[in-house]
Amino acid sequence: MDPFVLPLMVFWLAVVGFGALQELIHAHSARSYGSAWSEELVLAGMFLFGLLLPRFGQWIGRSEERDLRELLETTLAARVDDSGPPLSVRKIENKPLG
Repeated sequence: MDPFVLPLMVFWLAVVGFGALQELIHAHSARSYGSAWSEELVLAGMFLFGLLLPRFGQWIGRSEERDLRELLETTLAARVDDSGPPLSVRKIENKPLG
């Protein structure tokens, strides 16, 4: 998951949850049950959307890693080097070819 997504989703869920809580308190204190249910359903839908959106994105991209690996292996004749630590922690040196 992108590092930007998690804080954005936490913010989204906090704002929608706060709005839903505020609406519930207002609806039950004012005894206006009839008009409040539509607003509560919209807020519940927004909260559910915020929970399910990252899962939907993961579901859409479920085969991307495999497809990218196949593309690199066929196009560049590259193979995965599983020996040693991952590239993110290795020191990479630029050496001339000759």
